[in-house]
This record gives sequence, C-alpha cells and structure tokens, in this order.
Amino acid sequence: MAKVEVTDLKAPNAANDTVADATDVQVKLWIDKEDVDAPDVLETDQTITGGVLSVPLYSESELVTELYGATEDGLMFRFGPDTCYTDTARTTPAAVGDAVAGVDELSGNGYHATQSNSLYRPILRQDANGKYYLEFDGADDHLVVGGAANMTRNIGYITMAAGAKITNTADIGAIFYASGAEGDNNTRSSIRLNIANQEFGVGGRRLDSDSLTYLTTTAPTGNFSTVSYIDYANALAEVRINKTSAVGPSAFLTAGSTSDTASNIVSVGSVGTTTSSNFNGNIYSVVVVTRELTAQELIDVENYLYYTTGQILYDVGSSVLGVAKWTVTGDDYFFPIDTTVEAV
Repeated sequence: MAKVEVTDLKAPNAANDTVADATDVQVKLWIDKEDVDAPDVLETDQTITGGVLSVPLYSESELVTELYGATEDGLMFRFGPDTCYTDTARTTPAAVGDAVAGVDELSGNGYHATQSNSLYRPILRQDANGKYYLEFDGADDHLVVGGAANMTRNIGYITMAAGAKITNTADIGAIFYASGAEGDNNTRSSIRLNIANQEFGVGGRRLDSDSLTYLTTTAPTGNFSTVSYIDYANALAEVRINKTSAVGPSAFLTAGSTSDTASNIVSVGSVGTTTSSNFNGNIYSVVVVTRELTAQELIDVENYLYYTTGQILYDVGSSVLGVAKWTVTGDDYFFPIDTTVEAV
C-alpha cells in the first residue's frame, strides 16, 4: 500500500508548535473547502515519529486488486485520454472533444468497450475541476461491452457503481445494463433512470420469464456517485447515492440465482445495443462486481467514485498556518485528501 508522509506537522494551538513525537493522533483530512469546520476524520490513533506521520493511500491499481484479484467477475471503466480511443482497435488515444470508439476496461477481465457506428459515439469531455467524462447525448450514444456473456449468468448478487451526472431526468437511459436480450423488459441488471416517475435506481429481473422491476429514488442533481446492488439470492436491493442509502434494503424480485443463460448484451449508456433508452448525461466511471462488497471495499469504491467525479478535490502540497506539508510518492491516488491535515 502506498502512503503519504506528512512533515512539519503543526499542533492546532496559538503558538503553532511543530509536533515532533506523539501517539494516538487523530488525523483530520479536509474534504470540503467550503466547510472546513466539519472535516471527515479518516485516520485515527496514528503515531508521529520525528515529526513525520505516514497515512495510507490507495491507488486505482490497488482497488483493482482488492475487487478483482481473486479472478472475480466484473468490470471497471474510468474515462479519460489514457483509457479512451478514437478507433475500435484502441490504438489511437482520444483527446478532449473527440468521439470515442473504444475504451480500455481496467479490471483485468478484458471487457473492453467499443462503438463501431460513428454516429453513436459519446464525446470525451473535461470539466472545470479537470475530471474527464464521456458525454452521452440521450439519443443514440452508447458503448457495447465485449466478452461479458457470463457476467450476469447464474449469479446471486451484483454490485453496480458509477460516477455520473444526469442531464435530463425525463429519459429512461441506463448507465450500466446487462441482459440476455435487447430491450427494457429483458433487463437482468442495470443502474438507470425510470421514465415512469423520473427517478433513479436499479432495474432488473432474476429469471428470464420475470417482469422488469425497479427500486428507485429521487434522481440526483449535479455530479453524483452511486453504489447499488441487487441481492438475487435473498431477494433484496438497495440504492446508495453519495455515500448514503437512498432507498432499501428493500424486497426485490424472488430469492435465488439468475437464469443460467448468457448475458449476451452488456452496455454503458443505453439499454442494449439499440438506440432506445439512451442515457442523457455524463459518465465519469463505472464499477461492477458480481458479489457483495465488504465494508472496507464499499468505502474504497465510494471514495474512488468521489475522486473520479471531482466531488473530492485534491490540493496536495499546500502549506498554511496550522497545516501540514504533504510529500506524496507515486500517482493516481484517490483517497480523499484536500488541502489540510491537523493533529488534534
């Protein structure tokens, strides 16, 4: 695990004394510049030795190992110039403003995404916080995930997570969709909008003969993160938005495994490979695991989504009164760090 070393750590007192040695230190990492009086306490009972405090950080590659290291099924997408391409062979990197034809899948399972039709390709964008996303037009833009025929086949659980922004809640578009056949009524697993009441949540069915069922809540505004699941084995579902349970766990479908038929169609930004039920908005990242997350994994995934959407901003290296100076080794760390740290 990588770490951050905090040097010149100052005590929160009038004298602003340097802390050389201390035990049972509570470390506050500010994650909201507009609410510095209410920081999240992310590390406790730390020890400072010789004025240096080490705080663990997590990288994207470490999250991949945590989620998929035991050859577990699922997928991970983070959209940016380092993962997106203008060709389906994924050889020509995309720049901001380009239509995206191919995307690297990061879990190691090889479920790369493509769009062969030039008219259906989302656009790579960058927001004011420097975060990259794909812009889906709500009309026909979508990506088709290759090789995932068994992802939702005969499973008892699926966790579906994403960082996104909804442009039009009147659409029914899916951020992530998996099914054995085209169309809304064939949905096996999805995170999506429900056009009936313009709400957001999960939609799915367990058996191929079942009807599509939703568990939804009020559609979020602005950039948001969701970690939602369908627990097929225990007939439950839950929708979490921005690290908080929005609805559930609630009764959902009937208990058991999904049908033992292939999930022939897996897509991002639409319901299937057609040009209907397309997502209207921005997608920053997608994480899917075909099992329940541990408590720590849930924290790590939600922090990662916050990082990809810019809901937590980095300002590593700053130094102000009563604040530590950060020295970070490595890159791509997503543990929420913003501007300041104190020993209290």
